[in-house]
Amino acid sequence: MSARSHLHKPNRPATISQEHAPTPFLLPVRMENMTVETWLLQVAAYRPQLPIEDRYEVLLWSWPIRRAIASLSPNPLWTCKDDDKETLDRKAAVLTRLESLERRWYPYRSLSKINEFHDVDFTKLCRDICGQLRELPDVPVPDPDNDPLWLARLIETRWGDGRYDYRRDAQYEIMVRLNPAMRQQVCEIGERARDAAYRSVQTTRLLDELRHTKKSMESFISWLGKAKNHMPFVEGQIPSDAELNISSLEWLYSEDLAAFSAAFQVVTAKQKRVTDYLEHTFDSLRKDAGRDRRTKAGKPSCPWVARATQAMMDLRVKPEDLRLKQEDRSELLSAWSLKPLA
Repeated sequence: MSARSHLHKPNRPATISQEHAPTPFLLPVRMENMTVETWLLQVAAYRPQLPIEDRYEVLLWSWPIRRAIASLSPNPLWTCKDDDKETLDRKAAVLTRLESLERRWYPYRSLSKINEFHDVDFTKLCRDICGQLRELPDVPVPDPDNDPLWLARLIETRWGDGRYDYRRDAQYEIMVRLNPAMRQQVCEIGERARDAAYRSVQTTRLLDELRHTKKSMESFISWLGKAKNHMPFVEGQIPSDAELNISSLEWLYSEDLAAFSAAFQVVTAKQKRVTDYLEHTFDSLRKDAGRDRRTKAGKPSCPWVARATQAMMDLRVKPEDLRLKQEDRSELLSAWSLKPLA
């Protein structure tokens, strides 16, 4: 190609890469996030009324923030050694109720001074669970004679990192060197970061639950659609009266098999009604084009850590105040369970 022809070649517009706006979450996630955000704003408005010591205590709970930085394997509460069946059943029932609390209970609710958040139903629930606990042997956390606080400590023991005392001492060693004004501002930085981490925990939990629900529901509808195809096989497993023999294994299980067959026939008979109900109930969820996945790989994780770190780097109440050292900032973030312990 000549130089002349090259000069007359039409210019092509430069390709400009554009970042697309992220796909919104599923509608139930967006609604839940609005609820969580409203409640966190109420908590943030109430915090200044609390003693600074109580606020720092709350920052130390590793539950439920630990889910934002690490996979969670619950710690056992009981060894259950030599327990009879009744005791095992009672312990299992309490664990189930504790789990239901852990999923939705932000630690500020464990402070009895926040009466606004201690509605009648919540107080009754705490009293009922603690009543069950007081009848059980070997409860690993002593009863402080404060139901919400006892439950919070049990949940921390069960779902926390087990390093509460270590993190409390690390926090104290830094706080004791700061003047009151800096302690106040450092506390507020930690609270904002933990609120952001809590939002993330609740979002990812709900995303996982919804995705599991959608998958399970689709699988169940698919199974229902094929149930009638399995009827000949099921009926073929039921021995007839002529085949029964008192010495045969079939005779031992014939009643169970017959009951199963009857139940299976009910399922197939009502298959369409059940399928129609499921498809109608979950129709909006199935058609929702919102995002049901966590943040994509490669995205910066735990952005609240970077924001809190920068805020502590910039912190200086007076010109003569010393800045927090890098190791102090790191220790505080670990003490608050915003990053793993080194």
